[in-house]
Amino acid sequence: MGGLSMMKRSERAIAGLISLGLVLGLSACGRAPEEAEEFVSRQAFEYHFYPEEYEEEYSSVGRTLPLEGETDYQFRIEAECASGTMEIRVTCGTEEQIYAVSPSEPCRATVSVESGAAEEAQFDIEIQPDTEGGVRVEVLTCP
Repeated sequence: MGGLSMMKRSERAIAGLISLGLVLGLSACGRAPEEAEEFVSRQAFEYHFYPEEYEEEYSSVGRTLPLEGETDYQFRIEAECASGTMEIRVTCGTEEQIYAVSPSEPCRATVSVESGAAEEAQFDIEIQPDTEGGVRVEVLTCP
Protein backbone atom coordinates (compact mmCIF):
# COMPACT_ATOMS: atom_id res chain seq x y z
CA MET A 1 0.00 0.00 0.00
CA GLY A 2 2.93 2.35 0.66
CA GLY A 3 4.07 2.05 -2.98
CA LEU A 4 0.61 2.99 -4.29
CA SER A 5 0.41 6.08 -2.05
CA MET A 6 3.86 7.22 -3.16
CA MET A 7 2.87 6.71 -6.81
CA LYS A 8 -0.23 8.91 -6.36
CA ARG A 9 1.92 11.67 -4.83
CA SER A 10 4.35 11.46 -7.74
CA GLU A 11 1.50 11.69 -10.22
CA ARG A 12 0.13 14.75 -8.41
CA ALA A 13 3.56 16.38 -8.39
CA ILE A 14 4.03 15.72 -12.11
CA ALA A 15 0.53 17.02 -12.87
CA GLY A 16 1.28 20.15 -10.83
CA LEU A 17 4.54 20.76 -12.72
CA ILE A 18 2.80 20.30 -16.07
CA SER A 19 0.05 22.75 -15.04
CA LEU A 20 2.62 25.32 -13.93
CA GLY A 21 4.49 24.93 -17.22
CA LEU A 22 1.30 25.45 -19.22
CA VAL A 23 0.34 28.56 -17.25
CA LEU A 24 3.79 30.10 -17.70
CA GLY A 25 3.89 29.18 -21.38
CA LEU A 26 0.47 30.64 -22.13
CA SER A 27 1.20 33.87 -20.29
CA ALA A 28 4.38 34.37 -22.34
CA CYS A 29 2.54 33.71 -25.63
CA GLY A 30 -0.12 36.31 -24.85
CA ARG A 31 2.36 39.13 -24.42
CA ALA A 32 2.48 41.75 -27.17
CA PRO A 33 5.87 42.41 -28.80
CA GLU A 34 5.92 45.99 -27.41
CA GLU A 35 5.48 44.64 -23.89
CA ALA A 36 8.28 42.11 -24.29
CA GLU A 37 10.82 44.92 -24.51
CA GLU A 38 11.50 47.19 -21.59
CA PHE A 39 10.53 50.76 -22.37
CA VAL A 40 11.70 53.45 -19.97
CA SER A 41 10.04 56.82 -19.42
CA ARG A 42 12.35 59.62 -20.61
CA GLN A 43 10.16 62.70 -20.47
CA ALA A 44 6.59 63.93 -20.52
CA PHE A 45 4.74 67.06 -21.45
CA GLU A 46 1.19 68.22 -20.91
CA TYR A 47 -1.23 70.96 -21.79
CA HIS A 48 -4.30 72.17 -19.89
CA PHE A 49 -7.10 74.15 -21.50
CA TYR A 50 -9.77 76.34 -19.88
CA PRO A 51 -12.64 78.16 -21.67
CA GLU A 52 -12.05 81.38 -19.72
CA GLU A 53 -8.42 81.48 -20.96
CA TYR A 54 -9.24 80.74 -24.62
CA GLU A 55 -7.63 82.96 -27.26
CA GLU A 56 -7.95 82.27 -30.98
CA GLU A 57 -4.20 82.48 -31.60
CA TYR A 58 -3.60 79.72 -29.02
CA SER A 59 -6.39 77.38 -30.17
CA SER A 60 -3.70 75.22 -31.78
CA VAL A 61 -0.49 74.18 -30.06
CA GLY A 62 2.28 71.98 -31.33
CA ARG A 63 5.37 70.22 -30.11
CA THR A 64 8.16 68.61 -32.15
CA LEU A 65 10.49 66.02 -30.65
CA PRO A 66 13.67 64.90 -32.42
CA LEU A 67 14.06 61.10 -32.51
CA GLU A 68 17.37 59.27 -32.24
CA GLY A 69 17.95 56.90 -35.15
CA GLU A 70 18.78 53.73 -33.20
CA THR A 71 16.08 53.99 -30.54
CA ASP A 72 12.57 52.53 -30.43
CA TYR A 73 9.93 54.92 -29.06
CA GLN A 74 6.48 54.72 -27.53
CA PHE A 75 4.28 57.75 -26.92
CA ARG A 76 1.54 57.22 -24.34
CA ILE A 77 -1.20 59.75 -24.88
CA GLU A 78 -3.86 60.48 -22.28
CA ALA A 79 -6.43 63.19 -22.93
CA GLU A 80 -9.88 64.08 -21.67
CA CYS A 81 -12.35 66.93 -21.84
CA ALA A 82 -14.86 68.10 -19.26
CA SER A 83 -16.43 70.25 -21.99
CA GLY A 84 -15.79 71.03 -25.65
CA THR A 85 -13.61 68.98 -27.95
CA MET A 86 -10.01 68.66 -29.04
CA GLU A 87 -8.19 66.94 -31.85
CA ILE A 88 -4.74 65.43 -31.37
CA ARG A 89 -2.65 64.76 -34.47
CA VAL A 90 0.53 62.68 -34.14
CA THR A 91 2.89 62.62 -37.14
CA CYS A 92 6.02 60.44 -37.29
CA GLY A 93 7.62 60.37 -40.73
CA THR A 94 4.87 59.44 -43.19
CA GLU A 95 2.60 57.97 -40.50
CA GLU A 96 -0.18 60.14 -39.08
CA GLN A 97 -2.76 59.33 -36.43
CA ILE A 98 -5.64 61.56 -35.37
CA TYR A 99 -7.53 61.28 -32.09
CA ALA A 100 -10.82 63.10 -31.41
CA VAL A 101 -11.43 63.82 -27.73
CA SER A 102 -14.74 64.84 -26.16
CA PRO A 103 -16.39 64.49 -22.75
CA SER A 104 -17.81 61.12 -23.82
CA GLU A 105 -14.65 59.94 -25.61
CA PRO A 106 -11.37 60.33 -23.71
CA CYS A 107 -8.14 59.25 -25.38
CA ARG A 108 -5.84 56.52 -24.06
CA ALA A 109 -3.47 55.55 -26.85
CA THR A 110 0.06 54.32 -27.39
CA VAL A 111 1.92 55.17 -30.58
CA SER A 112 4.96 52.99 -31.33
CA VAL A 113 7.81 54.14 -33.58
CA GLU A 114 10.57 51.72 -34.54
CA SER A 115 14.15 52.93 -34.68
CA GLY A 116 14.97 54.73 -37.92
CA ALA A 117 11.31 55.08 -38.98
CA ALA A 118 11.24 58.87 -38.46
CA GLU A 119 13.56 61.73 -37.62
CA GLU A 120 11.00 63.53 -35.46
CA ALA A 121 7.59 63.20 -33.86
CA GLN A 122 5.13 66.07 -34.23
CA PHE A 123 2.19 66.55 -31.84
CA ASP A 124 -0.50 69.08 -32.84
CA ILE A 125 -3.50 69.82 -30.62
CA GLU A 126 -6.51 71.90 -31.69
CA ILE A 127 -9.22 72.99 -29.28
CA GLN A 128 -12.59 74.74 -29.49
CA PRO A 129 -13.50 77.91 -27.49
CA ASP A 130 -15.51 75.91 -24.92
CA THR A 131 -12.83 73.24 -24.33
CA GLU A 132 -11.89 72.42 -20.78
CA GLY A 133 -9.49 69.51 -20.58
CA GLY A 134 -5.95 68.31 -20.75
CA VAL A 135 -3.44 66.26 -22.70
CA ARG A 136 -0.45 64.37 -21.34
CA VAL A 137 2.15 62.68 -23.52
CA GLU A 138 4.77 60.40 -21.98
CA VAL A 139 7.84 59.61 -24.08
CA LEU A 140 9.30 56.14 -23.54
CA THR A 141 12.38 54.67 -25.20
CA CYS A 142 13.90 51.24 -25.65
CA PRO A 143 17.53 51.07 -26.78
